[in-house]
Amino acid sequence: MELRNDCPEEDEKPALGYHSRDEALDASHPCHIPHGVLPRRAAAHHGPLGEGRETKPTVVIMDSGLHFMTKRPDLKAIPYEKSLIQLKPYFTRLAATVPVYYKLTDDLQAARHRTHKMSLNLTKLYNDIAVRELHGTGVTLWDSTIPLSAQYNDACAKKNRNTPPLFKWKCSDARHLGYIVVDQFANMVYNAVCNKYLDLDQDHCGLEERRVMDGV
Repeated sequence: MELRNDCPEEDEKPALGYHSRDEALDASHPCHIPHGVLPRRAAAHHGPLGEGRETKPTVVIMDSGLHFMTKRPDLKAIPYEKSLIQLKPYFTRLAATVPVYYKLTDDLQAARHRTHKMSLNLTKLYNDIAVRELHGTGVTLWDSTIPLSAQYNDACAKKNRNTPPLFKWKCSDARHLGYIVVDQFANMVYNAVCNKYLDLDQDHCGLEERRVMDGV
């Protein structure tokens, strides 16, 4: 509630729609967050997908595997599978009108060390379920972050690097990746949607492409 009260007024054309399925939050008040570079807003929606939505997003990016793994632990991932089955009609309807990306669960140190209710076997199981249940919905499965996260954790296993305050590296955090990787994830999104969907001039979309090429 406090986060939404601090949010700016709703933009007519949000750039990216982020959705997390937290039923404890009211779905009718999305939070629109200004982007630091692009003249668009990211809209963070909470609640069951498809309810209380009047503003059509430009692009939708979502995931929920990791939160199901830690918040609703189940060795067979039954709650997660049931949730995806229930949401398939919404995914299919949404993907018929706007690009929808579903991010698979990354390699994390906690999964490697079998802590925080995670494991590599569970990570594979959750990703396999997402691939199976979202097949044929029109949703694009986003799996290209997984090898980057594995490379990051391989590096952390060799050297425990932590670089505050920006935390490009935060190897002591077993449940999250450093921003050296997260920034690359953001670049993947910009490269996928900027020119094709966001209707921006080359000064903005070209900027993100140059950042990737320069390794920034």
